[in-house]
Parts: sequence; structure tokens; C-alpha cells
Amino acid sequence: MHTVEELQNRIRATESTMSDLADERAALVERTHATISEVDAALAPLDEEVQRGLSEGSKHAEQVRAQRAALLKRRQQAEQAVRDWDNSRGAERARLQSDLNDLSRNLAHARFDALTDADMAKSEKDARFRLSAARDGLNVARETLAHLRGRLAEAHDTVDAEADAVHALAELTGERERLQGEAFALDRAPEPAKLADVNSRIAEAETMLTEAQRQAGIARAAIGTLEGRISGQEAEVDAAIDRVKAAEGDVLAAVRNRAVRHLATLVDAIRDPLLTLEAVDSALGFTFYRALSERGLHTIRGNGEVVPPAWFPSPNYRPDSYADALRAKRAELLPSGEEL
Repeated sequence: MHTVEELQNRIRATESTMSDLADERAALVERTHATISEVDAALAPLDEEVQRGLSEGSKHAEQVRAQRAALLKRRQQAEQAVRDWDNSRGAERARLQSDLNDLSRNLAHARFDALTDADMAKSEKDARFRLSAARDGLNVARETLAHLRGRLAEAHDTVDAEADAVHALAELTGERERLQGEAFALDRAPEPAKLADVNSRIAEAETMLTEAQRQAGIARAAIGTLEGRISGQEAEVDAAIDRVKAAEGDVLAAVRNRAVRHLATLVDAIRDPLLTLEAVDSALGFTFYRALSERGLHTIRGNGEVVPPAWFPSPNYRPDSYADALRAKRAELLPSGEEL
């Protein structure tokens, strides 16, 4: 298994080679375009002569045709050079791209494998802290939005209160007019006490209307501002929700990484007892080894890839290193070197 630094160096080297190939092809294409432009410029007057007509059998006609043929051949050769390059170097570029993809995947695995349990625990702790902060931010954003909407409702109520004050004054004015009309019909003056009372209430209503109009003017001016702030705060709530979702994703990713590491560790823990079993009872140990293989013993990598453990080769093609591991396990169990 290569280290992160080794893989990064190999990636940089591969990318450099691919960049050199891309520059090489770009330069070839540029030269080809230049050649085609030169050929087209040289062909233009010859084509005009051909269109005007050439005297068959004349030396000039033969020269024009020969020149055109040479120019067309030159253009074909230039175009063919690009196709030849693609045919000869295209496979190399494809191989390099495949290598780069593999190296990038292996780099992700190496970075994951390089994480310690403490790193993972800290990552989860930090992610949960960010989630808590994001949720607090969302709550504050929602409270602010609710407050602004409440203020907007109050502003609309204040505007509506102006109409209520106008209606109240109109009713009192009508009451006074009815009082005066009844007195007029009876050819007498309105009762002073009743008239004074209604006049007093009208004066109070006029004062209230003046204040209601002032407050309504302020409220109307505030409505536009509040609507703008509400629109902005709604966007902030949406952004806060996105931050919470992102933070939740970070927590789940951190938990996932720890689960992947734990599962891989549990699978790797099989290796030592499996070696021990086969070291002391080769038949039973190998039978169990084969059973595990037939049932598809797998582990999980950092990117979620499910693969057989690196230490678990096929029972039919176990490398010498596995036999060496068995011998080492026997020597460990019998330090005297005595065979079981």
C-alpha cells in the first residue's frame, strides 16, 4: 500500500505527462491549421483558373493541375499527421487517464487509512459542534422571521385602525346631524346637554383620527421595509436550513467513516485466529478458510467499495507470503520450534 505522499507524487507525474501530451497534440494541430490555411490561400487563384477554363493539353494547364495536386496532397498529409498522432498516442493518453483515475481512488483510500481513531473521533465531535451551531443559527433565523412577520401584521393592523377611526368619526358626526335634524323638525334648538356630549365625543374622535392617521402613515412607510426584510430573512432561513443539512451530512459521514473503520477492523481481526486455527489444525483451518471464501468474505474501504480483504487470497491461489505467515504463527505457538 502506497503512502499518501507517494500517491500524490505519482498523480503529479502522471498529470505532467498528460499535460505534455496535450501540449504536443495542440502544437501539432496548430501547425496543421497553419498548413491548411497556406494551402487554401495557394489553391484559391488556381481554382479560379480552373473555373475560367484551361486549354486542354497546354503546358500551363498541366502546371496548374500539378500544383493543385501537390497542394491537396500537402493538406492531406497535414491532416493525416493529426490522425496518425491520435492513433499512436491516443492509447497512451487513455492509459494515463485510467492510471490517474486509479491513483485518485487509491489516494482517497490512503487518506482514509491514514486517519487514526482519534482523528475520526475529533472529526465527528467537530461535525456535531457545527451541527449544533447550525441548528442554533436556524432557530435564531426563524425567530427573527417570526418577529418581522409579527411587526408586519401590526403595521397592517395600524393601517386598518385608521379606517376604523374614520368610521367612528363618521358615526358620531351622523349622530350629531340626527340630533340637530330632529330639533329642526320640532322647530327648537337641540338639547344642550346631548349636543355638548356628542360634540365632546366628536372632538375626542377627531383627535384619535389624527393620531391614527399619523400612525398609519408611519406603518405604511414601514410595510415596504418590513416586506423587504422578511424576503431577505426568508432567504436566510433557507440558507440556514441548507447549513443544517450540510452539517447533518458531515455528522453522518463522520459516523459512517467510524463504522467503516470498525467493520474493517473486525474483518481484519479474523486473520490471526484463522492463521492460528490452520497452524494447529491444517485440515480444519483450511476447510474454514475455504468456507469463508466461498461465502464471500469481504471488507469495506473508505469510499464504500466492498472488496475481499487484502490478506485473504483465494484458497486455490494463496501466495507464498501466506505460507510464511503460517510458519511464523507455528513458531509463535511453539517457541522451541517443535512441530505440532
